Amino acid sequence: MSAPTPLPEPELPAAAFYGVAGDIIRKLEPYSEAHSAALFLQLLACFGSSLGGGPYFEVESDRHSANLFLAVVGKSAKARKGVSWGRVHKIMSQVDCEWSNTRVLTGLSSGEGLVHAVRDDSQGKNDEIMEGVRDKRLLVFEGEFAQVLRVMRRDGNTLSGILRNAWDGRPLGNMTKQRPLKATGAHVSIVAHITNEELQREIRDTAEMFNGFANRFLWCFSARSKLIPNNVPLPEGYLNEEIHSLREALVFGRKQGLMRRDEAAEGLWAKAYERLGSDPGGLLGGATNRGEAQVVRLSVLFAVLDCSPVIREEHLRAALAVWEYCGESARHAFGERIGDPLMDKLAAGLKASGVQGLSRTQIHGDIFQRNQPGERIAAALVRLEEMGLARKIPKEGESREGVAWVASSPFAMNEFYEQGAAGVGGAAGNS
Repeated sequence: MSAPTPLPEPELPAAAFYGVAGDIIRKLEPYSEAHSAALFLQLLACFGSSLGGGPYFEVESDRHSANLFLAVVGKSAKARKGVSWGRVHKIMSQVDCEWSNTRVLTGLSSGEGLVHAVRDDSQGKNDEIMEGVRDKRLLVFEGEFAQVLRVMRRDGNTLSGILRNAWDGRPLGNMTKQRPLKATGAHVSIVAHITNEELQREIRDTAEMFNGFANRFLWCFSARSKLIPNNVPLPEGYLNEEIHSLREALVFGRKQGLMRRDEAAEGLWAKAYERLGSDPGGLLGGATNRGEAQVVRLSVLFAVLDCSPVIREEHLRAALAVWEYCGESARHAFGERIGDPLMDKLAAGLKASGVQGLSRTQIHGDIFQRNQPGERIAAALVRLEEMGLARKIPKEGESREGVAWVASSPFAMNEFYEQGAAGVGGAAGNS
């Protein structure tokens, strides 16, 4: 299988850096070589884990809490993934020391081990009660995620299924004869690091791409943001105000239950909903076909960070901006290979044509040298449009249809978050 076509490095939009979390990243950025998006998304994941399962949003019968699964993807030793985790974990250790010391674990290798870390009380051999875990928050940090993916491929390993249930907030359990365990009310989050090469080797073309495991993760591109040859420590008390705000948000959030959107946020959600549900197909679709649920969870986090009992329009805008980045990060990691040779060739040709696009006549001649039936090309264009990988633009005078076709991104959300973003503040720099 050929490697995906290299794509431009994604950039986290300014609208994502909303509220106190954005303030922290802007203040950290001059002092760190870490990528601002890696810092930001790991801060959101850690805060959501520390928060616990109190606040949630309900979609039909599904309950979405603030637990995130996050995979940070970047070159080994060059992307400063470990640096970004160290910065965030240090901040969160000042916000919630107990969570940092006792509920951040590593060494994910089996479903049984995960259940044990959040287990309920159980009955022992002689009917004695084996005490379970009282604090059901758990953040699993995996600096070598490739090893976890290799373990998951072993016959009989239950980790993938249990992790999917954990993201969903369902009861967890194992069926071992010696010591069956169950866990209810668990609030499991994951922060995982992996290189691009490892990701291609371990997860491409495997069942995990299409069984709902990969799309429960937010994918985050990471690269070294700058060169800082001499370490410059943060000034004394530099983040005290922001750390205090995070503590206040945790106290507020743990008292919340069912969250709702206000009227303006509902209107924005209705506009963005179809785009969130687009399916880019192939490996990319396997990694991103849970956009609606991911944005719901992110919007809950932004509301709680703002100490707001309702999800407002600005919270949803920030969540949409984060989702755009995560989608483009997945696109960068997995490429856009659909699996159908004609559609892959058509998508690549449209991308090469740039913003001018191509008419149907030009597509027939320039991309396919008139070797494909027009009906097949028309059907492929419709399918690419449905997948969010192509769109029509007006092109009078050069096309019988009056339109041209251009490449597009199924994750582009700027039309939904740009309004009002000027008051959010500039994005932290990555160069």
